[in-house]
Amino acid sequence: MSSAVYEKLSGISVKRLDKLEYEHGQHLETFTQAKNRKMKEIRTLEARYEKYKDQARRELKKSKFTPLGTTMDMRYVKADIIVSKSIVTVLRSNQFFHRLMVVLIQDVKAGVEYDPEKLRDLIPLEFSEMVSDSIMATNVENLLHDLSTELREVVEHVEQRLVLKPDDNGCFYVNGSINNIGNLRFLVDTGATNCSVPEKLGVIDTVKTFNLEVGETVETSTAAGPGMGYRTTLPDVTIGQMSIKNVDALINPLKTGDSEFCVLGMTFLEHIDWRHKDGMLILNPDDTHVGGDSK
Repeated sequence: MSSAVYEKLSGISVKRLDKLEYEHGQHLETFTQAKNRKMKEIRTLEARYEKYKDQARRELKKSKFTPLGTTMDMRYVKADIIVSKSIVTVLRSNQFFHRLMVVLIQDVKAGVEYDPEKLRDLIPLEFSEMVSDSIMATNVENLLHDLSTELREVVEHVEQRLVLKPDDNGCFYVNGSINNIGNLRFLVDTGATNCSVPEKLGVIDTVKTFNLEVGETVETSTAAGPGMGYRTTLPDVTIGQMSIKNVDALINPLKTGDSEFCVLGMTFLEHIDWRHKDGMLILNPDDTHVGGDSK
């Protein structure tokens, strides 16, 4: 098509060519400015989208349902971004057309022979990544999948939280594992300096089963009462999706009434977010807020 336009332009007077060059130059400037404004708008929308995303993450720390309104705002902004990119596609198409006409007119006026390679070099300048981000190339199924993925990323750590209810005695219990041996019951004791395991956990010999080294003797004091124990290190402690390696702990050989559970103390809890709220104890893998009652 460009060669046909070139031939047609070659038969037009210089005065007419000057006028056409001026008109196409004016249109080129108009579409260029419009495109630049729209690109600035897209950057603003993208920044707003990221702001909403951060806001949703913060809201999740308060409630599972609070960020639902924010995620809807995210979807609206995402749609605005796609529409804006489609408008940019149209603007760039017009920008390219008028730039092409200016180049052809200038070549005709200068007596330069038609060069398809020169015109081909202009194409990547205007059409690189132009259509891929527009609504014309948007697969709705993929778009919904992307939105769903982003929403899941925002809320996924809600599923990782553990919300513990107290028993009749006001104690909090949770199941977990030590060194990949599961179905162990833990008393969560925020007043205990160390985690601890009884020497006999039911029928389990914990020292042998967990492959523990027995260290020096120390006195202990927890919510369950005073006692004594031996220092050790638990290779791995996992509660829900929270896993901490090389946890300092105690082996309590003199505990008889506590032989059905281990104690989850601060040597584990200091690595996660824990807080009391509305009578519940919340454990969260996010360690941006460590310890203490919620306000």
